[in-house]
Amino acid sequence: MKNKIPTIGFFSPRLDAYYQTVLWNGIREKANEFKVKLICFPGERVGAEENFEYQANSIYKLACKENVDGIIILTLAIGTFLTKKALKDFCLSYSPIPLVSVGLSLPGVPSVTIDHSNGMKQLIHHLVTFHHYKRFAFIGGGENQREFEIRLRVLQKELKKYGITLDNDLIVSGDSIHDSGMEVIDLFRKKRKKNFDVIVAANDNIAIGALESFRNKGIRVPDEIAVVGYDDISSSNFCTPPLTTVYQPVYELGCKALEMVLDIVYHIPVSEKIVLPTKIVIRESCGCFQHETDFKGKMAIIRENKSLHDAFPVFKDTIIEEYKKIMTKPLYLKKKNLEIKQLSELVDTFYNDLINHLECQFISFLNKLLRNSVTTRHDIIFFGRIITLLRDTTLKYNIQKEELIRAEYLWEQARVLISEISQRLQSFKRMEAGRLSRRLWEVGNALITSFDIGKLIDVIIESIIKLKITRCYFSVFEQYLWKKYNRASMYVEECSTQSTSNCSLIKRGSDFPGWTRLLLAYNRGKIRKLPGQGIRFQSKLLLPSHIFPKGNIGPLIVEPLYFRFEQLGLIIFEMSNIENTIYDALRQQLSSALKGAFLMQEIKNHAQLLTKEVTERTADLTKANKQLQREILRRKKVDAALKESEKNLRTITEATPLPLVIIRMRDGRIQYSNNPFLYEFGLYSSGHKGKVILNRRIHQFFHDFDYINEIFEKLEKTGKLANIELTASRQDGTTFSVISSFQTLKFRGEKSVLAGFYNITERKRLEKEILEISGREQRRIGQDLHDDLCQNMAGIAVMVSALENNLKNTDSITAEKAAVISQLINETIVKTRSLARGLYPAALEENGLAYMLQELSKKIQNQFDINCKLRIKNKEPVEDNSIALHLYRIGQEAINNAIRHGKPDFIEISFTATEDEIELVIRDNGIGIPENYTHSKGMGLQIMNYRANMIGGKLDIRRNERKGTCLSCIIKRKK
Repeated sequence: MKNKIPTIGFFSPRLDAYYQTVLWNGIREKANEFKVKLICFPGERVGAEENFEYQANSIYKLACKENVDGIIILTLAIGTFLTKKALKDFCLSYSPIPLVSVGLSLPGVPSVTIDHSNGMKQLIHHLVTFHHYKRFAFIGGGENQREFEIRLRVLQKELKKYGITLDNDLIVSGDSIHDSGMEVIDLFRKKRKKNFDVIVAANDNIAIGALESFRNKGIRVPDEIAVVGYDDISSSNFCTPPLTTVYQPVYELGCKALEMVLDIVYHIPVSEKIVLPTKIVIRESCGCFQHETDFKGKMAIIRENKSLHDAFPVFKDTIIEEYKKIMTKPLYLKKKNLEIKQLSELVDTFYNDLINHLECQFISFLNKLLRNSVTTRHDIIFFGRIITLLRDTTLKYNIQKEELIRAEYLWEQARVLISEISQRLQSFKRMEAGRLSRRLWEVGNALITSFDIGKLIDVIIESIIKLKITRCYFSVFEQYLWKKYNRASMYVEECSTQSTSNCSLIKRGSDFPGWTRLLLAYNRGKIRKLPGQGIRFQSKLLLPSHIFPKGNIGPLIVEPLYFRFEQLGLIIFEMSNIENTIYDALRQQLSSALKGAFLMQEIKNHAQLLTKEVTERTADLTKANKQLQREILRRKKVDAALKESEKNLRTITEATPLPLVIIRMRDGRIQYSNNPFLYEFGLYSSGHKGKVILNRRIHQFFHDFDYINEIFEKLEKTGKLANIELTASRQDGTTFSVISSFQTLKFRGEKSVLAGFYNITERKRLEKEILEISGREQRRIGQDLHDDLCQNMAGIAVMVSALENNLKNTDSITAEKAAVISQLINETIVKTRSLARGLYPAALEENGLAYMLQELSKKIQNQFDINCKLRIKNKEPVEDNSIALHLYRIGQEAINNAIRHGKPDFIEISFTATEDEIELVIRDNGIGIPENYTHSKGMGLQIMNYRANMIGGKLDIRRNERKGTCLSCIIKRKK
């Protein structure tokens, strides 16, 4: 092992949960530090018998001494269905490979666990002794959730110490997801009729769900009921109110696990068990004021009886030492932050700006650091902590009033700059998430239409390039060997399906076939040329030894390709900076596409055989009429075989997860649908299946009949349409959003349309939630600017004015300078208030949208000297403030775009609100958009589209007939 870089395997369920993701990040960071290779084996819960989880669990059997030198097993997650003894036997079955258990302590197995009792003790002590709560409720996880059961036991034990008994009616076993917190509140209040002071949730997701439920019902937290959680996930500090919780060192858990398994690999003695402590994180949801401690600390600053100028070296060293203390805390160990050299230069520029009033090096250098942080993925919000440290240290020393004012101005400018860049970064991340979701949807569409192995490989290559995956290796098991293979076709030997007698073996975790064929090796933009039949290798090696990537590579993730009872192959990715869930999504899509390709090839081979048989029998009939009856019988057999082929073709469409339907063009009636369509639209009925919707019109499944007719009219001209967003309704009346694609074809002799639908309801919900969060943040920043910054600056203006009056008789020159400073501060106050009103149009709720549009028109006219006219027709009130705010923001963005890009001298705002619809139109006489304009990739137009979609509106952008641009947003009122 001295000259070999060790390879460590990691067993875990899919990396789509907070716990698994943070733990994996800890393992990755520590592996980078020690230059260790990682291979992730993402399966499911061992022992599960539903949803074919046992097929995914077969990936664990690929880990062996031939491909890993040590294994880290997340026993807490994969052992849900196993007893401790069974879980121990599972771990020891990998002996003599060095192994570490994470989350659960198992006898005879080196383990890294978390002490849940310490943090829970601190939490109960705080709630009982500080807040005097007596009536507790507990929301736990589902059955067999060991970690949640431990937390409940510790909670009950600690409450007994204070003479408090937890009422069984106030204990509920929900699920660990966000919605459980919302559901159980109704259970406590309405069904069990129990009151309580505080809810203790088994994790933060449940607690945040409870907060949302209380907010929807008008219950104030913590004034009426307190809520606390567990885990300290990132969103717990950004919910309203911020969540009091218990910090669980999951990241450190991953680091320790990697260190321990490496010690075992290198034969260094280790403890059988390492336990990491938890601790309470106090915020506002328990009834505390989050910044109270910081505030008291700032009020108690011990001043040094020294001048800042005389003690600057000490001042600088103090800031660096305090920064080092902050960086040693567990909360910041896992974050990428500022280097000491950069911090030193930042302090120097601050001091230079303080003594040289005309300089502005500090803000410029800070802006450079923030831009670099966006590129290097550093923690931008942490810069606010640095500014606070700089301010607190400065106030300990004696400085002149003018310098103090200058310092306060620099600090405020720094905080505004940090806030602006953080907000831009969040907007960029939202756009990136949308693009990634879109790319994944496009990849899925391409894969499910690839029914040939050669074409499938081409689609895989296009997909991984589109998703920026650096390495990919695609293999198929030899049970699907082919006699002849090239990029155009392949011939597959017939494979027997799994028999019923093998089901029990499969449910315990089926073994992979011994031999595999590598069909694709993609390495950082280069495609390795492989032999016609691929490269044959033993499955346990994962890849042929000469293909396996060498040198400094990122972690590899091995995904099993399976379809129901069949193991099909493997696909291996090098993990980059994309979402971990992307790899599992690709696995699912590729598994279905691979199975479809195999079925399609079987159909082709069968069809070739049938064609040959028919030709031979027809020739025989012309030669001998005596064999007529025999040939009739044979033809019947051929017909039966043809029906079997049609059945197999139908199986392919049913194997496709995308809802598909064939519609007759002339009247819009449905001629065929697959099961995913029936399931998605709530029409699946046992015994009826596809017959339940045959000859129904497609119009009745969508809200906008006229729009469906418009789509059919376009199809008559173009033949195909894609990416059409529609609102669909199910049999039970529920609605959901879909992205649709249409293609004309011939079906049963008539012109028809093949339509596919992809459910984007969750994506639209997330988009809406993101916009709401952005709106709330804008509102908060606007209020902070107006109520805090403006007030502080007004106070400074009064101080400067008083200073001016005092200096008039003694130092007239300085008095004039003070007057200039006072004027600049007052101008800044006016600009800041204007900025605050732009971020938070508070008058919108009080005076309505029409009034705000009138104010916007005046502002544009005064600020930019542009003739801006407002026309209002049929002024019906817009009662929904959400719709009004989104329309106002669309109008703002449209006008800003027109001024920035079109350079007009006239803008018209037209607003019409009737009982049936609301229409906002922005026209200008500027340069106008290009004649061949389709869609812009600019962030402004995309956000306007998102806003229009969120409120059920249609956004249209076009050139005016004569000059300029016209943007309109129309919303149909719900009756």
